[in-house]
Amino acid sequence: MWYNTSRVNKFALRKCYFSLLAVLFCYVSLNGRQLDLQYNHIGLPFAVFYNPSLIYDDSGLSFGVDTRYGDKDNHDVRAVFTVPVIKTDNTGGAFSVGMLYDSYDNYRISAGFGSYLRYFKFGASFDVTSHDKIDNSDDDKLGLGVNLAVSADIMERRTVSFVFHNVLVDERDETNSRGLTLGLGGVLSPNLLLNSRVTGYIDKGAARRTEGGATLSFYIPQFILKNNIGYSMNASAGFDIVHFYQGRKTDNKFFMNIGVSVLKKPNLCAALFGIDKDRSYIALLYNSDKKEYDGAVYSNLKFTESDSSMYFHLECGGKIESWILSLEEGSGKVVRTFSGGNVVPQTIEWDGLDYKGDAVEGQPIRARLIVKDKRKSVRESETVVIKR
Repeated sequence: MWYNTSRVNKFALRKCYFSLLAVLFCYVSLNGRQLDLQYNHIGLPFAVFYNPSLIYDDSGLSFGVDTRYGDKDNHDVRAVFTVPVIKTDNTGGAFSVGMLYDSYDNYRISAGFGSYLRYFKFGASFDVTSHDKIDNSDDDKLGLGVNLAVSADIMERRTVSFVFHNVLVDERDETNSRGLTLGLGGVLSPNLLLNSRVTGYIDKGAARRTEGGATLSFYIPQFILKNNIGYSMNASAGFDIVHFYQGRKTDNKFFMNIGVSVLKKPNLCAALFGIDKDRSYIALLYNSDKKEYDGAVYSNLKFTESDSSMYFHLECGGKIESWILSLEEGSGKVVRTFSGGNVVPQTIEWDGLDYKGDAVEGQPIRARLIVKDKRKSVRESETVVIKR
């Protein structure tokens, strides 16, 4: 059902637009969760529920389940399964099916398709919802909704997206108002991620509510073990704000979570634990081919020496394109460099000579490992000081 724009409450719309701008860099909708993000290192398995244009971010066969529990009358669980169907250098596509069930016997089944075409990602999802029994009858109230989304990568490892909620519904009511979400997520540093989103809903020409918030996620650098299993600790904290125009009510809350991600290349398994206001939170993820997980490069440098030899031990990971081990004097003058392409040696032996073949003596040497990934991101290790 379409509404005549001449009937729009212009004052209410102006208030809605102002609120959207005021919380432009905010995140998390009313039913949002810690993994309802625009960007992270462990994939976006639940994208079919909130942004179908991001479905293809899970490049492999993936499965995810998460649950929130407050008490027996306040809990829910959702599960999702994603299958890639197209995969080339410039295009890709994947189907995703998910189900959400809560303690009020409401359920939602979402099916969607996300595709990647060179610079843009597109997606659509179809939601079938069942609300609690009404009018003392034995029949559930079923509903159907259609959502559309588009997103694009801007700058370096940053994603902006637009999601159009409830573009089409079978019967419009207060639970399926038209809505627009503007989302932004990306990397602030190799181990610090920002995700933000703001949503506005309009029903019958009047602003129904706006939602916003922000979350920061910190990833402790990934460590590669001898058995080729890597793991990463991560922590997230954030808040959300919901403003209802009817009654001018505003709700806000803070949340946090901690977790560990376990990676056995090229597969990904992850577990996250946390709290969300007055509820606990658990998520389990699996991806058969999550190549983007190690896309954020990291580097670490160690130094050891014996009576006759000196060794640099290089630890780094990610989609490395090139590396440089730079040895400098205290003044910053480079005395020796070692470099290479995407294959990084674990150990480099240094004979104590500069690039001219002269012995370096009587001054401290500062050593740094610098790596660059395919997106031209640069990551430097901490400086190692060698006293000569």
